[in-house]
Amino acid sequence: MIEHVFVGEGSSSHAGDGDPVAGDGDPVAGDGDPGAGAGDPRPGVAVGDGSAQPAAPVFEGTASSAGLVAAARRLVASDPRGWSDDECLGVLEDLERAERAVAAARMNVLLAVDARGITDTRFGHRTANWVGARHGGPVGDVKRALRDARTLALHYPVLEAAVRAGTLSPVRAGVVCRVTTDRNVDALTDAQYGILALSAAVSSFRRYADDIAAMARYADADGSDEPAPPPAASRLSMGRSGDELHLRAVLTGELGVEVEQILSAWTDRLHRHRRLEETFCPDLATPQRDQLTADALGELVRRGHTADVSRTQAPVVGITMTVTDPDPDRPWDTLPIWGSPRRLVGPVRSARHTIDCLTCDPLIHPLHVDLTGTPLTAGRTRRLANRDQRRAAATRDGGCVFPGCDAPPSWTDLHHVVHWDHDGPTDMWNLASLCRRHHGVVHRHGWTMRSLPGEHFEITTPSGLVLNGQRHGRPAAPA
Repeated sequence: MIEHVFVGEGSSSHAGDGDPVAGDGDPVAGDGDPGAGAGDPRPGVAVGDGSAQPAAPVFEGTASSAGLVAAARRLVASDPRGWSDDECLGVLEDLERAERAVAAARMNVLLAVDARGITDTRFGHRTANWVGARHGGPVGDVKRALRDARTLALHYPVLEAAVRAGTLSPVRAGVVCRVTTDRNVDALTDAQYGILALSAAVSSFRRYADDIAAMARYADADGSDEPAPPPAASRLSMGRSGDELHLRAVLTGELGVEVEQILSAWTDRLHRHRRLEETFCPDLATPQRDQLTADALGELVRRGHTADVSRTQAPVVGITMTVTDPDPDRPWDTLPIWGSPRRLVGPVRSARHTIDCLTCDPLIHPLHVDLTGTPLTAGRTRRLANRDQRRAAATRDGGCVFPGCDAPPSWTDLHHVVHWDHDGPTDMWNLASLCRRHHGVVHRHGWTMRSLPGEHFEITTPSGLVLNGQRHGRPAAPA
């Protein structure tokens, strides 16, 4: 049996003394097949059962590429401990520029290799599969780089030129490529200079990626109202190892936002308590945040298990509504807007369905700021429905109006049957008590709800099934 031996980086360049080595210095080679690794060739190496293994092919690069490898190896051989602080920071800057240049060159070469079908003709492999196996890296990364290169070359000449010039990193360009669809590509192509300005103005990669995603959603008018993910999209599994309980969860939509916000708030609360304890007793050191988050989860589970839902209030969504004071010398309708209006829940962006559910019955905190973001005034907190209306809804509905639900009034939201952003009034005939789960259900794609005479409610499912709302747990009489 022939044993495949993987070696080195898969480069045709040789190590310092000119001999191909693998890790510990033992000369080995692949078997000529890209799946066997990509080491420097060494003909006739005996492996496994002693048979001679064919050498991996050698590919000679250009003088420029060989010089690049030699320069990088000289830099690796240098000792940063002998450099000054400015030199260390300067080398990091140079390495970033070099990495951008290398990534741009790699995309160009990948495009050329793929366009010619070289790997298919010579080795019977697709470009990404051959490169991934030859160099021992993830095939998915090569596929992603190849897709980004194709998209840039086909749709974004301005961004492609910026990548070649090093003013836009390939990673940031890839963000644009991966949100490109047939529906938004024309709008994003027209916004290339704006994307470059956005990249130059936003240093945080996460913020940049969120803004690009918002631009893509805004440009995709047909795809902005995507159906909400099914409940099965959220999942949690548990496993035990000794005295450790391992949790793995994926929470989507409003459930994910709520859990994140509540856990973060309780983690911050525990952190303040631990810091106060540490002030009085230095022996009680403040734990790391991951431990505090675990403690917060345990505390919330214990409190929830012992809570009487008939005597407690449901969580309330709090929203800070920021109103920017426009430049008096510049009309508001000429201000540049990058992407769609930011739909924020706390510090995170969310899908439209999630926002519709969470903002249907929130606490709103108005905040008036100027163009620089400096707060001018902070209005009073207000709810869309006042206390008297909530008391009247509790008396009228007696809990969630969705048939079969037993959630008490204190655990319901007041849902605007005619949505607030569709000019739905905050009147009793338009306010239905719904628990958080069924509030999310009626906001799903294809579900509708209408108000009937006598302040009764009717729900229609995507299949056309009509459900009569209930009062105090009893089905209401049809209109």
